[in-house]
Amino acid sequence: MANKITNLVEHEFTFPQLDREATPNYQPYLKMSFYFRKRADITHQEFHEHWQTVHADLATSAAPFAQYVTRYTQTHQTPELKEKLQKFGNMQMLDFDGCSEIWVRSYEDGEKFFQSEEYVKAMAGRSRRFLDLLGTTTLISSSYRR
Repeated sequence: MANKITNLVEHEFTFPQLDREATPNYQPYLKMSFYFRKRADITHQEFHEHWQTVHADLATSAAPFAQYVTRYTQTHQTPELKEKLQKFGNMQMLDFDGCSEIWVRSYEDGEKFFQSEEYVKAMAGRSRRFLDLLGTTTLISSSYRR
């Protein structure tokens, strides 16, 4: 039975792997995305520099990182990029200063990493030095591609 969107949108696919009838290619990981705001009392430059260097080093040097995390990325959104994005028009901008993504093979692997003694010790109180923790938003998602 076709869904409502299928009935509304007639489309001839260029790429057969994207066709509605194609089998999805499920990827064996979960992506944990953390959307951050900087603390109000530090500059954007201080926030991005600290997050890109000290914080990243602390997170990735914990031994459980290599055991449980398959990928780690940081996406930095500067005031200049926010200003440029507003020129795109009728799109809602996410009002965050950055997003980190941590990919793990399972929810349990993510839990083991974030609750590991070494990671907890490395991060103890440090995030509060540059992040507005109350302004942090999290998304966990499974990924697949066609």
